[in-house]
Amino acid sequence: LACGGNAVDVGHSESQGWADAPAEGARATTPQVIYEGELSVIDFTIDDTMLYALIEHQGTFELVACPLGRCRSERTTLLSGPLAQGSWPSPPLVLSQGSLYWLGATGEDAESALVVSCSMTGCSEAQLLSTKGDRTLVGTPEGAYWIDTEKALMRMAPNAEAPELVRSLADELIEPQRLSAQGDYLYFSDVPGESIRRVRKDGTRPTELVVEDDAIGGL
Repeated sequence: LACGGNAVDVGHSESQGWADAPAEGARATTPQVIYEGELSVIDFTIDDTMLYALIEHQGTFELVACPLGRCRSERTTLLSGPLAQGSWPSPPLVLSQGSLYWLGATGEDAESALVVSCSMTGCSEAQLLSTKGDRTLVGTPEGAYWIDTEKALMRMAPNAEAPELVRSLADELIEPQRLSAQGDYLYFSDVPGESIRRVRKDGTRPTELVVEDDAIGGL
């Protein structure tokens, strides 16, 4: 692929379509290839210098990491393992204080997801945090948060040995959908498209209504 007069190496069979983007001289408005291939990218996230991605192979998955712009020559595999037959929940990959967290599939008919984590430097196996994951997961400086299938707001704090219950939301929510974080609060949509609510990260107060509407599609 040629972009802005610079040759971009998209790799060959051994590199599975990963590319090293040109370090200098590329036009700022021209997209540079990081990955282009037949493997499915389940999800990815980035920090200031690194890209992290969950890649689906036939029957297996890989959690990979690489410096932005050097994903062909300096890519490492942090974790690999068998792929469950169920569909991957979304969103599955977030960063928090040196760890990666995602929602893993548990099987075709599963009504919940696995909440798992791995160090950003790699792990021999993922740490299982919960078997009751739902559709919400967010990374913050205070740790990773999720709302499980029992409407419990959970947190995995940095260096903690196990997740902790922040607050039970069973009497305050109907069907939480999406989760986001800003400042001292976690924001989430409740009952598909009807409201956005928030709760303090420390769980010390009940949820607060932010807005109601007829069809809120995202957050």
